[in-house]
Amino acid sequence: KYTGQEILRQMNNDVSAFVAGYGTGGSLTGIGRALRAKIPHVKIYAMEPAEAALLSGEMPCCHFIEGVTGGFIPPLLDTSLLTDDIKVTSDAAMLMTRRLHKEFGFAVGISSGANIIAALKVATEMGPDSRVVTILCDRAERYFSTRLFEPEESA
Repeated sequence: KYTGQEILRQMNNDVSAFVAGYGTGGSLTGIGRALRAKIPHVKIYAMEPAEAALLSGEMPCCHFIEGVTGGFIPPLLDTSLLTDDIKVTSDAAMLMTRRLHKEFGFAVGISSGANIIAALKVATEMGPDSRVVTILCDRAERYFSTRLFEPEESA
């Protein structure tokens, strides 16, 4: 109801694609509907853990992108809005999240790192004139006791 309208305002109604993971499906569906109502050709992508890509018909397994894909496709997720799904591995999401912490000072969780990876993939495919939006939907303090904050192995 509100986030989609905020995105439209901030992007001056010029959005090529929206990319985000889904937990309950509420944000992806709500934002997708708001964008599609104003920009009928906008592309909507669901980010999914590669290890549990349910929208692709794969069985859920072990992934570390907390808060997304709880082992089922939630009833709130309107899959008819989706252009496609983008698979992101847990390891890639972890590396991007750590990069967001260190290089940009964004104290976010793993699903935000995964959203960035998926959005960058879509933006690369769509080209330099595209305007791709994602959201950083979680905060790092929820993950202090997880492997996100374990010391990194030296190369």
